[in-house]
Order: sequence, then structure tokens, then C-alpha cells
Amino acid sequence: MAEEVLSPGEHLVLPAGDLQLLHFYAGQCQNHYSALQAAVAALMSSSRARQPPRLFVPHGKQVVVAAHRLVFVGDTLGRLATSAPLRAQVGAAGTALGQALQATVLAVKGAALGYPSGSAAQEMAQCVTQLAGQALQFTNLLTSLAP
Repeated sequence: MAEEVLSPGEHLVLPAGDLQLLHFYAGQCQNHYSALQAAVAALMSSSRARQPPRLFVPHGKQVVVAAHRLVFVGDTLGRLATSAPLRAQVGAAGTALGQALQATVLAVKGAALGYPSGSAAQEMAQCVTQLAGQALQFTNLLTSLAP
């Protein structure tokens, strides 16, 4: 069976159960994304101030935990949704978010091990920025799918 592809602006027609899931998890995503934004701001501030790992790593952990909650939402929706196009869209966005999260974990670790390397701190900042962007896309996707 061919996977349904939607044009921009086209809405999925979803079963009531999937709509309920989306409404619930879209709200959860907004909360998790807000927590992620706060954690990212704290980590970036700590990094710009060139604080040592004992100070910036806890902020990095907060970023990872907040982003992991979003990945968990994607995994859960992918498992529970009955609509194949919904599972495909959420799965693709969740996979991209998971990959950005994995890169961020490695970059925070690299920045801690390489401290006071400016290039390691810059790589961490780039990964965190990409993660925040993927998280926003994921959150916006769920919000747009839950009218």
C-alpha cells in the first residue's frame, strides 16, 4: 500500500482516537518544549560565560531530559496511532529529533572532556541549536495536526 503524502496545508482526516491522542500530546509537547527552551537558554548562557563542566554539564543534562520527553511523545504516538500517515509523519519528525538529541549528548560530552576548547563549545552550541529547531518543528507538527 502506498503511503499517503499530503500537500502543504492539507489536513489528515483522522479517527477520533487519534485526534484525542494528538490533542493530549500536543499539549504535553508545548510544556516539554517550554522546559527545553529554558534549559537551552541556561546551557547557552553557561557556555558563553565559559563556565567549567561542573557548571555547564548539569544544564546539558536538563536539555537532554527535556528533549528526551519530546522523543518519548513521538515514540508513544507512533505506537498508539492507528492512522498510517500520522504514524509516518510523527515517526519521521521523532527520528530527526532523536538524531539531534544523540548528537547533542555527544557534543556536551565532548565540550566537557575538551574544556576549555572553544571549538568543542562551539560544536555543542551548534548541536543544541539544531536540537531546539528540531524540537520546535516536532511541537509545531503535533499542534498543526491537532486542530
